[in-house]
Amino acid sequence: MTKKTITTELEELFDLYQSEAVTKEEYESLKAKLIAKNAGVPENQAPSKHQDSELDVNTINSDNNEMILEKEDSVNEINPLNLKAKKTVANKKTTFIFIAIGVICGLISIFYYLYYEKQTEIKTNYIIKQGSVGDIFIGGKIEQIPKEYKITKKVELLSTEGEDYEQIIYEITKENDLVCKAEQDGKNETINEISVSSEKYKTQKNIGVGSTIKEFMSAYPSSAIMYYGESSTPYVAMAKEFETIQFEIDSEGYIGTEDGGPEEILKFSDFKPNSKIISIRLWALYEPPH
Repeated sequence: MTKKTITTELEELFDLYQSEAVTKEEYESLKAKLIAKNAGVPENQAPSKHQDSELDVNTINSDNNEMILEKEDSVNEINPLNLKAKKTVANKKTTFIFIAIGVICGLISIFYYLYYEKQTEIKTNYIIKQGSVGDIFIGGKIEQIPKEYKITKKVELLSTEGEDYEQIIYEITKENDLVCKAEQDGKNETINEISVSSEKYKTQKNIGVGSTIKEFMSAYPSSAIMYYGESSTPYVAMAKEFETIQFEIDSEGYIGTEDGGPEEILKFSDFKPNSKIISIRLWALYEPPH
């Protein structure tokens, strides 16, 4: 009889026990007899289940072949209590793994949601579009601007076509960054002009203060540059997408030979490709630019 045959018999006996074909007492008794039989002990001298733990099986000779039967290992492999304990530990490990995976997935979902919502909020609050800069709107009132902005009222001396005049200006800052300057219509006290100076605010195509002419032209192929004569910012770029927005260009970037007359359309080649937008002007539709 080989070790494989003994192991098979023990497994078959255990299967009978699992299927409740034999009781636990019968299983222990039959198991002891099977081990004793293969150890060369007469059946009537087979140890009881109480003696089973004291039985030391070392070597079995059968047909001149030696085999080692480690009783302790065999019993541990077959013992249903040990198997049950192993299954319990395995089940607990599996449960823990699933719980850990669930917690990690939950945390990732929460983080993604909060991050996405925050990014969406930031993107919306820093967008320049027709009629608005973030939370500041043409046609709105100064007192309607959210409290997160700091508003400072000033009087500035401006000049248009050689004529000087005083204008009440509202400097609007956020987190120590000068967002823009706003002017009010004297009649209905609504905002009728906004001049953006912060680089944080951009159009949907990522164009803002600090962007180059080359970037502007790439984002808005239908754009054009115009000359507005005597002004602190005589060169402005305009895009077909924005009816009342001007992107004011640093005059130091102009390399053309002639400016021409007011509102003359210039070529992009009249400027250095890295010439930058230094401010962005929005105005009310009913008010002509400059």
